[in-house]
Amino acid sequence: MLDVPDNELEDITVSSATSGMDGVLIGSKGPAEGNTLTNVLGGSGLANVIHISNATSAKQTNGNGFCPFPVSPGAVNNVCDLTILGVAGPSGTNTLRDELTNTTVTDPSLGMYTLGEYVGTNSVSIGNSRFTTAAANTNTTPWLVGPAAPTGTCSVGALYSCTGSSGSCTISTVTATLWQCVGSSTGSTWTKIQ
Repeated sequence: MLDVPDNELEDITVSSATSGMDGVLIGSKGPAEGNTLTNVLGGSGLANVIHISNATSAKQTNGNGFCPFPVSPGAVNNVCDLTILGVAGPSGTNTLRDELTNTTVTDPSLGMYTLGEYVGTNSVSIGNSRFTTAAANTNTTPWLVGPAAPTGTCSVGALYSCTGSSGSCTISTVTATLWQCVGSSTGSTWTKIQ
C-alpha cells in the first residue's frame, strides 16, 4: 500500500500466495499525490500489478497534502500527479487498474502511465488528465511513435508521430508527421492532423 505523497520507488517485484491481490495499491487509505513508480514486475497470484484507488479524504484548509479534486464539498481524491514507468505482469493479470478513470490495462507490459489532476468543477466533471502508452485497451488513448505511417485498426483518440522520411510517412497520397485515430460508422481510421 502506498498512502503517502512524494515517493520515488523503483525496481519492485511483487507476487501473492493469495489469489486476487493487488501488487501495489495506491491511495486507498490516505493522500498519495506526486508519486513515481519505476520498473514494477508482478508475479503470480495478483489480480492487478498496480491498482489506483478512487478513495477520498477530507480537504485541508491550508491546501497541503491533497489533490485538487472536488468530489463533494470538503472532499478530494487521494491520488493525482502519479507517474508509472515500466510495469509487467503474467498473462491473466491486469498490469494496471485505475479506478479514477475506470481503466484496466491488460497489456503484458506497460511503458508509461501518467495520471494528472482532476479537470472540472464541483458540478461538471471532465475527468483526469492522463497519458499512456497502453495499446490493447479501448478506454486508453496512447501516443505512439514509429518510422512509418500508421496502419490497421486504432483506438479512437490515439495519436501517432511518424519519425521517418516523408515517403515513409504517407498513407495513400497523404503525408504527415502527426496522425490521429478518428471513429466513424464504419470503424476507426488514421487521419492527418491539420
